[in-house]
Amino acid sequence: MEDEVPAGAGRGREHVHPSQTEAFEVVSGSYTLVVDGEQRELSTGDAAEVAPGSVHNGWTDGGAVLRITFTPALRWQEFVRRLFAGEPAARLLHHFRDEIRLP
Repeated sequence: MEDEVPAGAGRGREHVHPSQTEAFEVVSGSYTLVVDGEQRELSTGDAAEVAPGSVHNGWTDGGAVLRITFTPALRWQEFVRRLFAGEPAARLLHHFRDEIRLP
């Protein structure tokens, strides 16, 4: 998926993907990624992977466009569609425990 993250924003709170590798590629801008407490600054063209079970989150000060892939995909697309349709996050976290959990 491609995600445009506005300046001063993040991609949510710390979380874990128990069964998926999440790969980030910075298409434009810069992005700060924190994985298991280790901070990494990514710029246009940089890429990083988050291993299954790793606690992570991220943000951008100046804005960024990210290309993000999940391997295996599992039901990630359904989770995102339902989240942005307005379903309560707590209910979704219960139904998508293989895809995402809070630490």
